Amino acid sequence: MALLVYVPKLTNRVRYTFELVFNDLLGLDFKITTNFQEFETIDQAKIVYGKENIKKVPFIQSTELLFEKKIKTQSIIVTRIGDVPVFYQTQNEHSDLTYDPFACIFYLVSRYEEYLPHKIDQYGRFKVENSLAYKSDFLEIPVVNIWANQIRTILEAYFPALQFKELKYRFMPTFDIDMAYAYRHKGLVRNTGGFLSDLRKLNWKAILKRFKVISGIEKDPYNTFNYFINQLKSRKLKSLIFFLVGDYGIHDKNISINSIQFTNLIKSVSDHARIGIHPSFGSNKNVSILNKEIVNLENVLKRDIVISRQHYLMIKWPNTYENLIEQGIERDYSLGYPERPGFRAGIAFPFNFYNLKKETKTSLKIFPFQGMDASLNYYLKLSPELAFEKMKPIINLTKSVGGTFIFIWHNNALSDTQEWAGWKKTFEQILDYAK
Repeated sequence: MALLVYVPKLTNRVRYTFELVFNDLLGLDFKITTNFQEFETIDQAKIVYGKENIKKVPFIQSTELLFEKKIKTQSIIVTRIGDVPVFYQTQNEHSDLTYDPFACIFYLVSRYEEYLPHKIDQYGRFKVENSLAYKSDFLEIPVVNIWANQIRTILEAYFPALQFKELKYRFMPTFDIDMAYAYRHKGLVRNTGGFLSDLRKLNWKAILKRFKVISGIEKDPYNTFNYFINQLKSRKLKSLIFFLVGDYGIHDKNISINSIQFTNLIKSVSDHARIGIHPSFGSNKNVSILNKEIVNLENVLKRDIVISRQHYLMIKWPNTYENLIEQGIERDYSLGYPERPGFRAGIAFPFNFYNLKKETKTSLKIFPFQGMDASLNYYLKLSPELAFEKMKPIINLTKSVGGTFIFIWHNNALSDTQEWAGWKKTFEQILDYAK
C-alpha cells in the first residue's frame, strides 16, 4: 500500500525530505499530490503536510523552510517533548505534532547551518561549538531517526495495515592511513630530519627507537595492519580503509605513492578490506590534485575508486562534495566532527547529499560517522577506559533506531605506545560492543 501525501506546493526540498523519511527511513512507497480536491476523494493511507487539515486524516502543520528557495538565517528555538529535542514549533491545535519534523530533518541533514556565516577553526572547518546540536545538547542523539519514528507512530495509529520496513543495525569499522609507518620507508632525508629533531629535544628514547626500527631490530610501531585485520577477521567484520596518497606537505605526511613498499602495503590490505581515497589536505582547494591522487590509487589497485574520506575531515559546503562527484566518488565517509563524537547531521543512516546552493538532490551518498579515536584521545583527553564508556550510549542509541554505526581508527592509534598506550584494548572493546 502506497502512502499519498498532500502538500500545497511541490519543491525540491519537499521531495528530497519525503524521499529520505518515507522511502529510506520508513520503507514506504509514497506519492505526492498538490491537488487538494483529488486528495480528499482518494480512499487510501494518506497524510497532509501544509496549513489545512482534513478530519480523520493525519495532519502535520508545515512551516516555511521546505517551501523557500533562498538560504537565510533561521529563527530557531529548541524545546523538548519528553526527552526528544524539537524545533520549528507550530501552533495549529489539529496538527498531530506540535512541531514540523520535516523542516527539522531538512535543516540538519542538508547541513543548512554550515552554509550560513560562521566561525571556522585553524584549518578552515566548521566548529562543533557553532552547531545547533552542540549548543542545544543533542549532538549525541540521532534525532532524525527518532523524528521519523514519531511520524511512523502517527501513521500506524491511523492506518494499522500500512507496512513499514524495519531498519537493520549495521556496524562499519573504518581506518584512515595518514602515516603508514613511523620510521620505515621514509627515506634518508626525512629520517635524518626526524633524528635531528629528536636530538634537539634530547629525546633519547625516540632516537633509540628510530635506530632499532630502521636497522630491523624492531617492528615499526605504526605497522599494525596485520593486528587489526586479524581482529576484524576473528569477529567476521568487514571494514573500509582510506589511504592518504598525496604529495608530502605540512599536513600530509604519508610516504610516497612511488614507494614500492607503500604500494605493496596497499595491495596487501586490499585483499582484506575495501579501499578508498583519503584526499589530502591540499586537495580540498585544488580539484586537479584530487584527481591526481584518485588516479594514482586507481593505478595501484587496477580498479575504480568510488569511496572517500577527507584528510582532517575537511568539508566546505558544497564545494568539497561537488569536487568528489566530479571525480566519480559515489560514497563519502567524512561527515562528523573531529572534536566530539555524535551525529553531525542528526542522523544514524546514510543519505544523499543535497546541494543547497543549487537546490538539487545529488547521487553522492553520505555515510556519517559517530566516533573517532583522535576525538576521544586528543580533543576530549579521555583515558582508554573512559573513551569506551563515552561511546557506549552512542552505540546503544544507534542500535535502537536501526542505524549504521561508523567509527574511525588510525593505524598509529593501535601501536599501544606513548600517547596510545592502552588503546588496543579500547579498540577490541568497541569492536565487541558494536558488532
